[in-house]
Amino acid sequence: MEKQAAGIRKIFFRLLIFCLFINTHFFLYAKNPSWLELSKLKFHKGEEYFFTGTDCPFYIDIPDVKPENVQLNVNKLPDSVSFISSKKEVLMPRYNVDGTLLTPGGTHLVMYLKFEVAGRHRIPYVHMIMNGYYMTPAIGTVEVFENPRFMLPSIEIKFFDSESNEINVRKNQIRLKETEHLNFTIYIKYAVQLNVFTWDLPENSLFNEIKSFEEMNNVNKNKNTNFNPSPIPIATFDWQVLKKGTYELPKFYITATTYNGFDYDLEIPSYRIIVDSLNLKANPADEEKIKNLFSYAFTEPLSAQNYTEEIKCTEQDLQALLSFYHDEINSFPLFNKSYKKRIELEKKLGLTQGKSKASKPFLYILITITVITLSVSIILFCVKRKIVAFIVLVFAAVSLVFTGIQMNKVLTETALYKGGAINSIPEKNITSGVRIKEGSCVVVLKKVGDWCYIRCNDTSGWIEKENLIMIK
Repeated sequence: MEKQAAGIRKIFFRLLIFCLFINTHFFLYAKNPSWLELSKLKFHKGEEYFFTGTDCPFYIDIPDVKPENVQLNVNKLPDSVSFISSKKEVLMPRYNVDGTLLTPGGTHLVMYLKFEVAGRHRIPYVHMIMNGYYMTPAIGTVEVFENPRFMLPSIEIKFFDSESNEINVRKNQIRLKETEHLNFTIYIKYAVQLNVFTWDLPENSLFNEIKSFEEMNNVNKNKNTNFNPSPIPIATFDWQVLKKGTYELPKFYITATTYNGFDYDLEIPSYRIIVDSLNLKANPADEEKIKNLFSYAFTEPLSAQNYTEEIKCTEQDLQALLSFYHDEINSFPLFNKSYKKRIELEKKLGLTQGKSKASKPFLYILITITVITLSVSIILFCVKRKIVAFIVLVFAAVSLVFTGIQMNKVLTETALYKGGAINSIPEKNITSGVRIKEGSCVVVLKKVGDWCYIRCNDTSGWIEKENLIMIK
């Protein structure tokens, strides 16, 4: 009886497993979708943006059809589009929380195409056989962008009148009246990060930045390298020209990081601003208002008593600063008078007063103290004076930390800036628009050939070695 019962249990479990297997596969593939249902299927983009020279995925989900019953045949594509490969996967069914079917199982097919030219491409359909039905699922129009690795940032400008209405600019020319307000917003495209954004004030004008946008600041903060084809606003300016004539937009200095990691200097588009004179045959109140406005803009030059000309740093001043720095480095801090003399000269020249330089003799003293204390602690451990040895060892460790800090300061290369262009990359004629005052002390972070990458306060860039005087 026991053997018979055991046999019955085996048969029961086998039947149960078989029923579950049949039930699952029946649920996945038992349905035969109609021709009408299959004809409604179409391909979808596998990524948000497609780029030239890359494998661009398109996918289609075919319900209730096994992968072996699906065939893909790509016969004809546009000249600049090529078929790369395809793959088929089992599409598992998905259920809601309550157990109801959300999407049926079937086949997930992915097709990869490559585009050689940027732009909008129309791919009408591809040939497929699904469960014996001949189908031509559509792909439609696809927008393909240039590969970001080869794209350079660009600048766009939109102009608005005093009532915030966008101005339709023709032939890059705008006509205004004297004292009329012109607002414009600067946008940047295809940039990962904005590094430099400054401008020169135009003549005969009132020029103000009225809004700074957070979009580019958020990109800088998050260091977001995701592709964005839309222009990102940087700032909006209000420009009021007070004298008739023909003008160009103010000079802007803009440096941005490209998608391939290089810094790139941008130029704004060229526009002609033609300012016509006002009709002064107005009522007395308007005429007086215009007069007051012009008198505010065009004031008399400052007298010699109130005007202080910027003092230039001469070669003699550079040599004096170099001598003071040399004395600071090679003398003890407590007996160093060169520091005060250097500070006075930097104040006279209008330079930022630098900190006291690290002293080499003080470093030698710290090294000597560290070596002596370490040696003494080893000797005390050998003679089993552990408590005293531990105290001396702690003192040696503290001395070692200070020695490391002082050594790092001494080994940091510094130089005096003689003047010249500061470049965003170590190449000539690619200036960043950033300026550092002659005679400033800069930190040399890197050397590449005849170029040095320097930092001065919050400013950094590449400078030719001939424009630096190394401090030793």
